[in-house]
This record gives sequence, C-alpha cells and structure tokens, in this order.
Amino acid sequence: MARLPADRRLPSAPPSSLATLLRGPFLRVTLANFSFFLCFASFFLLPKHLHAIGAREDQIGDIMAVFGIAATPLTPLVGVLVDRYRLRPFFLGGSLLMAGSSAAFVFADRLSLLPYLLRVLQGVAFACAFTAATTQAADLAPVDRRAQALGIFGVFTLITHGLAVTVAEAIESRFGFDALFLASSVFALAAGAIFRGVPQTAHAQAAEKGSSLWALLSSPAVYPAFLVSLVAGGGFGTALTFVPVLGDALGVPHISVFFVSYMTAAVAVRLLGGRLADTFGRRTVAIPSLAVFTVALFAIGHAGSARAFAAVGFLFGAGHGLLYPALNALVVDATRSEDRGKAMSLYNASFNAGVTGGIIVFSRVAAAWGYASMFAVVSLTLLCVLVFFWRKSEAGR
Repeated sequence: MARLPADRRLPSAPPSSLATLLRGPFLRVTLANFSFFLCFASFFLLPKHLHAIGAREDQIGDIMAVFGIAATPLTPLVGVLVDRYRLRPFFLGGSLLMAGSSAAFVFADRLSLLPYLLRVLQGVAFACAFTAATTQAADLAPVDRRAQALGIFGVFTLITHGLAVTVAEAIESRFGFDALFLASSVFALAAGAIFRGVPQTAHAQAAEKGSSLWALLSSPAVYPAFLVSLVAGGGFGTALTFVPVLGDALGVPHISVFFVSYMTAAVAVRLLGGRLADTFGRRTVAIPSLAVFTVALFAIGHAGSARAFAAVGFLFGAGHGLLYPALNALVVDATRSEDRGKAMSLYNASFNAGVTGGIIVFSRVAAAWGYASMFAVVSLTLLCVLVFFWRKSEAGR
C-alpha cells in the first residue's frame, strides 16, 4: 500500500473533540451546503413532473442525466481552479445559477429542449458550488477526525434527501410544481448568503506545485476508490431517479417514505458509527458498506408497498451512509494539501459520472425489461466492483 504524504499522517497534537466540528467555519460551510442541497434534492421529484407532461422512461433518464453530463467534466476543472484561486466566487456563482435555473422550470410545462437546457445549467451550478463546499470542508476538518467530519458534513446533505422530498411533495400536492420550483430557488439563494461568512483557507497558495489530474486519477492509492465511487454513483442515481416513478406505477402513496427511511438510516450510521473509518480503517468500513448497498439496490426492484420501500430505503441509506465518507477520507488521506481541490473534484466527478451513466444505461434496461431487471443488473455491477475492491484491499495489506 502506498505511503501517505507527510501532511496526511495523523498529528501528535491532542485529539480534537466532536464539539470542534459543530461550531465556527466548519458548521457554516456545512449549513451553506445543506441549504444548497435543499434546492438540489427538491428535483428528485422532477421525474414525476416529466412523466406527467408525457415523457417516456428513456426521456426521463436523459433529462435527468444531462445534469451529470454537464457537471462531470466541469468538476475537475473547477477543482483545479479552486486550488489556484479563491473558493467563495465558485460557491456564490453556483448558488445564483442554481436559483435561476430552478425557478425557470415554471416554463417547462411541455416536453421540449427547455428541461434539458435547465438541467445542464443546474449541472454547471452544482459543479461549482459543491466542489467549493467539499474542498472547504476538507480544509477545515481535523485530520484525526477526518472521516467523521466529512461524514457529518454529509449528514446534513443526506437530511435534505428526505426533508426536501417530503416538503417538495407537500408543496407539489397542494400548490403544484410551479410553486415547488420557485420555493426551491429560495434555498439556493440562502446558501449563497450563508457561505459569504465562511473564511477562506490558504491551501491554494501552493497549487502550482501540485500533481496533474491524470497523476491523481491513475494513482494506485486512490483509483480503486474512484472506481467504487463511479459504480456506486450509478446505483445511487438510478435508485433516486426511478423510485418515484416505480412507486407511482405501483400505486404506492407518499413514496417519500423511501427517502425519509434512507435519510434516517444514513444519518444514524454516520452519527453512531462516524468514527469507525477513523478507528478501523477506510477500507475495512467501505467493503461491508458496499455489500449492504448492493443488496439494497437488488431489493428495490422487488418492493411493492410503502412498508417495503421504507425497509429497502433503510438498507440503502445504511450502506451508502458509511461508504461515501469512508472512500472520501481515503482519497483525502492519500493526496497532498495542494492537490486537495483536484482530489475532491475527481472523487465527486467519478460519483457524478456514475450517476449520469447509470441513469442513461439503466433507464434503457428498464424500458426494455422492467424495473426488477434493471435493479438486478445494477446490483450485479456493484457486486463485480465489490470483489475488485476487496481483492485490491487484500493485495495492499
């Protein structure tokens, strides 16, 4: 296993406390990202709107996927720029663009090029804002609690996946989708206002001495994590895109139970087991988490009631809740501070690429053979990458 850079080894200073993560700049950037994701996660209901205006499964998949087509290649570029320049303009610009493009969905009342264009703009906004926020959070996280800190940062993100969908479902059912689109834009504006108070970190000063994107992407210490993130992103995006449509087709009322259950499990495992990856190792936690995530994706295709969706949502959240921060911490551990923006952007880009590719590919599997077959193929893909990651981990011991 490759040695960690010197600035990634645990310091000899007294260990930090959990309280240090829940106040000051780290809390502010976490809250800004939380508000941004309230807007982002409200659009988990967009497939329902698209279906209502006449879109087929493959068209729904394409419209949802162009978000990632825009975000994925842009994210590494933003990573290079945030290493070299200030973080704040990227988050503020991304928040404003997300607010404007979200509000503009009120004009997307029929199937046309407009939904595609607006999703592209949302993808650009996401690449800018989320890369800046995650880089800032990694800068502010104590080294000895890095996985826990990034897990807490992610907890606030995960809460939006249940909270935003629940609120969005209530707004849509009472006032319609236009009201939902306008309300979601307010959250993006609030995110920018909160982030304005986050102090800038100084790691960008040494960025010109950093590694290239290709050197990071091909590093034996981190590329297995990027691959797992890619394939897990495919499963994640497929589930969040098609669970609302599947629930609607099965006549399941309030499909938000899946998202609330997923959120509850993910938050619980991060709060109760947040230090597992710091204590026992990133890979030791990532492997069983990936296994649980794989089982959950297979089970989604066989859920037929609100209770079943709640149960598989819990498994889905438990697996993903520990997997994502463990892999994230592994990537940060294995890279230097001057490469942090690029490393975080590549990790996020691999996940976004998986989300995008998964939606495009698996939506066509659903159109041809149905949802049960689609989720079976998704879980088989994840099983293959699980075996690969486990073998790489054993070879590195």
